Amino acid sequence: MLQKTTFGLPKKREQVIQALQDAFTQHELEETDYENRLQMAYEAKSVEDLSKILHDFPSHLQPFQAKTNNVNASSQQLPKFQNLPPNKISTIMGELKTDISQNRGEVVKVVTTLGENNVSFRNLATEVTMLFVKVESRLGTTRLDLRNEDFKDKILILDMDNILGEVVIHVPYGTAIKKEMSTALGQYRESDKGNKWYKKLLKTGTSNSSERKPIENFRLLIKGTTFLGNVQVNFH
Repeated sequence: MLQKTTFGLPKKREQVIQALQDAFTQHELEETDYENRLQMAYEAKSVEDLSKILHDFPSHLQPFQAKTNNVNASSQQLPKFQNLPPNKISTIMGELKTDISQNRGEVVKVVTTLGENNVSFRNLATEVTMLFVKVESRLGTTRLDLRNEDFKDKILILDMDNILGEVVIHVPYGTAIKKEMSTALGQYRESDKGNKWYKKLLKTGTSNSSERKPIENFRLLIKGTTFLGNVQVNFH
């Protein structure tokens, strides 16, 4: 029996996710297939599990080759996974407020067209360590509230498709942000909204602490594209 490899799993998981996102961007994968494979990447327990996700990719597009039994890749059976439909939150020319309280690893898809879409994750309770949110904004405003203390030691991947829209993201102070989003004729800004509020508390004596406590090890990866739109990240 082949022993499973876990060394280097986090880095290789990121490589597989990147390969999937590149393939999807280049229209090599259907959206459902893309989202299913992403979920499998999040749930993979070994390097061998990850390698099966890209089993039908050309060899030059596979970021690594894991050790396998002497079986043709085409005959390998993909690992079983829960075929969970994405949570789609859509509004057209209206205002919508949604509170996400549960997530088992499915993609949360937020679609805004000529309206305002407010999605809160503040009450989300989940055991998964990687969350995936896809935002499609067209001439609308999308607000994501990620201020959740339970996001400690979690990763949230935000895939952006923003055209002539505004996306506002509220995150806890201390969130580590990695921006891999391309911006064309638009703006990306980060602002510490909590700093002014916290200094006021210190001045009035409401708070007896000398500094805010940052959230521990919450990472936000922002990918995708913004064209003629704005993305604002507010730290609180």
